[in-house]
Amino acid sequence: MSLIEWNEETLGVDVELIDNQHKMLIHLINKLAITIEKNEDSEVIESIFSQLVDYTQYHFNTEETYFFRLNNKDTELHILQHHHFIEQLSQFKKKHRDLTKVSTELLNFLSDWLSNHIQIEDKKFVKNNLKA
Repeated sequence: MSLIEWNEETLGVDVELIDNQHKMLIHLINKLAITIEKNEDSEVIESIFSQLVDYTQYHFNTEETYFFRLNNKDTELHILQHHHFIEQLSQFKKKHRDLTKVSTELLNFLSDWLSNHIQIEDKKFVKNNLKA
């Protein structure tokens, strides 16, 4: 899997706090990809995956608080998308006890979801609500 590269134009939402947290999520996904590619121990992979899940929850809390201040009516759908993503990660972990065996599927899922969510949902939310 190729690593995710930060691109201000495609991934930036013009909110420094949110952008910095997105960069950290990308860093953790890339770290997971490199660790899997190097065939590291499953404990190392599990640890990075757990860090990613924990940081994702932290980021979602930050983002939801920020977005709620912009427009509390439109935040509900965004929160549901976040909850669904966390649930998918949890289900993925339950279904595949050894994450090394599903590396490509997991990394593609993480990369696609994060990129699409930022480019479509986060940007739309920020753009529509900062104009108001």
